[in-house]
Amino acid sequence: MALGRSVQYSSTVVDHLVPFSELTSTRTTYPDYHYCPCTLGQANSWVRVDLGRWRKISRVDLTASFQLRETHFRTVNIHIGDTGDWQNDPIVGGKDATTPGELEVLKFDVTGTGRYLTLVQQEDDYFCICKIQAYGY
Repeated sequence: MALGRSVQYSSTVVDHLVPFSELTSTRTTYPDYHYCPCTLGQANSWVRVDLGRWRKISRVDLTASFQLRETHFRTVNIHIGDTGDWQNDPIVGGKDATTPGELEVLKFDVTGTGRYLTLVQQEDDYFCICKIQAYGY
């Protein structure tokens, strides 16, 4: 559902090789962390996917890199709604900070409806993702 969809973000680092639009591409290889876009190290950093129309989402998969500066996956909330504003759209899932493997797909079972899928990292740190996938109808 997110494939090829528009991606907006709160900020971006300049030393990575791909733009945030790559998060919804068909890319499946990530030679190193430079191939995964990151926000600046700020609290409440967000990445939003415009799904194009109202959708019912049942699962969100995030591929994340934990090389070098991405040593932890911080506390992330998943919002789905019609405004695209994480402060107004409901939280439908999330994950506490973890230290997973070098490149890992984190799967979230969610129940949400709306046009926008927004990910918000609460801690004051880089927010780096390699791929966003959404499933439902």
